[in-house]
Amino acid sequence: ALIDLKKYDEGIALYNKIITDYPEDENLDHAWFQIARAYKDSNRENEAVQPFLKISRKNPQLFTTARLFSAQTVIKAGNFKEAVDLMKYAVEDTSMIDTTKNLSRMYIMLGSATRSLSEQTQNTAMLNDAVTYYSQAIAIDDPDTREQAAVYRARVLISLNQFEQAETDLRRLMESSDPQVKRDAQMNLAMISIKQNKSQQAVDTYLGLYNTTTDPNEKVEFLRNIIQISSLAND
Repeated sequence: ALIDLKKYDEGIALYNKIITDYPEDENLDHAWFQIARAYKDSNRENEAVQPFLKISRKNPQLFTTARLFSAQTVIKAGNFKEAVDLMKYAVEDTSMIDTTKNLSRMYIMLGSATRSLSEQTQNTAMLNDAVTYYSQAIAIDDPDTREQAAVYRARVLISLNQFEQAETDLRRLMESSDPQVKRDAQMNLAMISIKQNKSQQAVDTYLGLYNTTTDPNEKVEFLRNIIQISSLAND
């Protein structure tokens, strides 16, 4: 009630007292959740992470929410190693994740945090781990997340110069009913063409993007790419 009334510090003090006075209580997860929620709702997201991480697997819904929020927060802060570690712990027992959609989201976040950690540490070997995590998300086959995971996997495959697998994924995504997914697939197909020195194929892809977008800034970007690619091809 205190937190609903936006009396955040009073609520935090109350739940901390409950935790101190009743350390063996089976409902401590709910107290930790309320403390974390108070920090989150009062725009102190970084302080919410530690109480969220105190929540055990005994309550899958609380545990899942806590892990997803914590990962998002530490990724936002650039702490990719911490994000990878806390998400790897979460998926050690997938039966304790409340829905398959959230399990898929966890694998996607694991892939993205691993990819960012690879860039941060200049350890390209980690990119293969990112591909594995994205593949696990795709395998779950959740209709709301599988295409996002496939787009992300294709980007990493391109970074690894595994163009054949990436192109196969992207051609499949071109059949998506989601226009944003189709656009992302087109842009990544153009990138493959550039990396393979297929200039005309890249120009054709960017022309398709230029003709379908209604965003004037994107039109300028795509036209600039077309000019640059054409110029390089003629040198």
